[in-house]
Amino acid sequence: MDIRFFQQKIEVWSHSLFGECIARDIEERCLRLAEEAIELCQVGRVTPDQLHKLINYVYARPIGTAEREIAGTMVTLAAVSSAFDVDLEDASWKESNRIELSEIKNKILKRQSEKRQIVK
Repeated sequence: MDIRFFQQKIEVWSHSLFGECIARDIEERCLRLAEEAIELCQVGRVTPDQLHKLINYVYARPIGTAEREIAGTMVTLAAVSSAFDVDLEDASWKESNRIELSEIKNKILKRQSEKRQIVK
């Protein structure tokens, strides 16, 4: 997988769907990442109690850097993908194609608006 090409594709998609303001909103993007990570944990049978304990543990530690934490997230995602026997590249391209469908874009926009009200 050419990760730069993939990132650029998702960046263009994000800007065209949400507009630059939301596409570049770091807090919004991090909340969406957390949501997806929590959903993956749910698939892996991680309990809400375990996640709450982990959140408290992480927030008690010093803040890292964006570059280091993104790299750690990518490495961990690759390891989780292997544990689930999921081809990370194949799954990523399938999802990037699925989110291009107009009915999926509409669902994303509707849910995005609902979710922003939950965490604000």
